[in-house]
Amino acid sequence: PIAIAKGHAVDLAARSLRADGVRSALVNLSNSTFYALGAPEEADDWRVAVRHPRAADEQLGVILLSDAALATSADSEQFFERDGVRYGHILDPRTGSPVSNGVVSVTVVADTGIEADALATAVFVLGPYEGMELIQAEDGTRLNSSHKPNSYAVFCLKKKTTRNSTKERHE
Repeated sequence: PIAIAKGHAVDLAARSLRADGVRSALVNLSNSTFYALGAPEEADDWRVAVRHPRAADEQLGVILLSDAALATSADSEQFFERDGVRYGHILDPRTGSPVSNGVVSVTVVADTGIEADALATAVFVLGPYEGMELIQAEDGTRLNSSHKPNSYAVFCLKKKTTRNSTKERHE
């Protein structure tokens, strides 16, 4: 349940804003889960930077959003190191231990925050190969990944409503 809590919260916030007549807002929870309601007046989309999981002042890319959610699961903020090994806060339910499959960051764009949050966590836990199979099995999904030795960053765009409303640019 905690893996989707922020996604659910941004969905509720966006729904409340929309009910109050707000047509443009970017709901941001912990810089890891967003909902883009409409677009800012001066642009077609909201620009959301995806932070590099190992260098907080660097970006992996910028994703342009409108009427969509974005969630990132990463081991960049909640972790500890022991004997030179980094242990993240995301646990593999199959083992009960912190995930140790080489994935350091997964970002998913979807129609809802719950969906984006759930898929980001699932792909993070499943790893680069099983996770990509899961995402590719989803309808309307595009997948991009970046691999460096011992680390994977995965971007998954799952948006069904309009073909061009979610764009991606890696910088």
